[in-house]
Amino acid sequence: GLVPPTVERRIDGRRGAVQLWVEGVMTGKARRDRKIEPKGPRHVIRWQHQIHCVRLFHQLTYNTDLGNLENILVSPDFQVWVIDASRAFGIHRKLIAPDDLRAFPRPALERLEALDETVLEETMGDLLSDLQVEGLLARRDRILTLVKARLVERGPGQVLIQ
Repeated sequence: GLVPPTVERRIDGRRGAVQLWVEGVMTGKARRDRKIEPKGPRHVIRWQHQIHCVRLFHQLTYNTDLGNLENILVSPDFQVWVIDASRAFGIHRKLIAPDDLRAFPRPALERLEALDETVLEETMGDLLSDLQVEGLLARRDRILTLVKARLVERGPGQVLIQ
């Protein structure tokens, strides 16, 4: 639920993607610069949940543009959208910034645990090379190992988000 609907298309004979334009949003940079914060417990919890999912997404996909807040869009009700993952899906087996992974939404972890080569083949088809799939699965394993370590270090109350 973090990426606007996106489909593959051929444009002028070149393979590319077309993504739904999200209106009425500001960039993460504009939100930060204007010091706009979520108000009320419901928005704060939603915000924190989504930001932890964004961090997890960037680590899983090895998005080297993870620090670019222009690629995070925020609606007035603090729905977060991630756009422009053109620098994602590297072949590396390591995580870019494991210290960014401090808390994990339970539903995201459940989906991560279920992620395997079959799921990737069904959802990504030929969009990823074998090396990209291998890297992604290795990063998944590193993230799950990191979760276990964080649970031992800090306990479930500090690591797992509902």
